[in-house]
Amino acid sequence: MNSVQGNLEILATGKIGRLLWDYSLPAVVGMLVMSLYNVIDRIFIGQGVGPEAIAGLAITFPVMNISAALGVLIGAGASARVSIMLGGGNRRGAEEVLGNSLVLILINATVYLLFFGIFIDRILILFGLDAGYEDLVQTGKFDKVVPAGDAMFDVIDHLFAQFLVCE
Repeated sequence: MNSVQGNLEILATGKIGRLLWDYSLPAVVGMLVMSLYNVIDRIFIGQGVGPEAIAGLAITFPVMNISAALGVLIGAGASARVSIMLGGGNRRGAEEVLGNSLVLILINATVYLLFFGIFIDRILILFGLDAGYEDLVQTGKFDKVVPAGDAMFDVIDHLFAQFLVCE
């Protein structure tokens, strides 16, 4: 029996509670790790740099969440399509969807990077940072680096995390 047949058999005959546990546990662990990362990151930054840096992180957090949302948006839709195609035995179509979603995520990451690279100071003011505030300079420096990392790594990470779920 191949793995697709085995997975279908498990999904068809397995106990709902056990299946829910098996499929939700990786997502919960992943969310826990990301939350711990954010907490520990803020502890080190707060202790090492100071409260101004924490203020900068708080202002930039929505920018980082936007990149995660883009990755999940494309990843969830594409992984559902891949699952449907794999379930129907269309491996070639599933590979095309994976390739197309990777190209789409790279295009979105480039647009994201350009948009936030150009307009970050105005966006930070919209998020509540006082234009005359000294930390605008520091937060702006931080937010010129964050979109680059978010665009290239975080967005792609969220895309592939969705594909891992669809097996």
